[in-house]
Amino acid sequence: MQALAEQGIDGEKISAQKKIARLKARFDFTSSDPTETPDLFLGSFKRSTTARWIYSFGRNEFDVANSVKWAIESATKIKCVYRDVDLLAEATPTTANKLMEIATHIAHSFRALLEKFSAVEGVGVNDRGVFVMGLYDGMMNEVRNVGQRLPSRASQMKMS
Repeated sequence: MQALAEQGIDGEKISAQKKIARLKARFDFTSSDPTETPDLFLGSFKRSTTARWIYSFGRNEFDVANSVKWAIESATKIKCVYRDVDLLAEATPTTANKLMEIATHIAHSFRALLEKFSAVEGVGVNDRGVFVMGLYDGMMNEVRNVGQRLPSRASQMKMS
């Protein structure tokens, strides 16, 4: 949009400038530049055969909890498991402490953004899952193709 506002032709420039002005009036863009935000997953992460506590989630935060779990597993290749509301990671004590900081940062950020999102007029409870997935994709720099299905819950096997 900024490129169009600066270099657009045949009315694109004026339209883009107006759109940017409307967006700036409606949203706060004063947060830090993403390129200035340190990489949460910078450094080395060591696995262990022992699962250590990382974070506890509320019972109604399945989507946020899964985003934290997926982010940790994707970025570090360290397996995570749930025990009731607790997220555990198969990590050394030092790595577990770092993962606890990461989980806290992600969970608090997602909660704050969800609170703002939920306050927008017209947003319903059914919009939450897609919004959280968008937050996850943005955080992990993932791109979904048009029509690509969102990840779903792991299927549970019935005990006979």
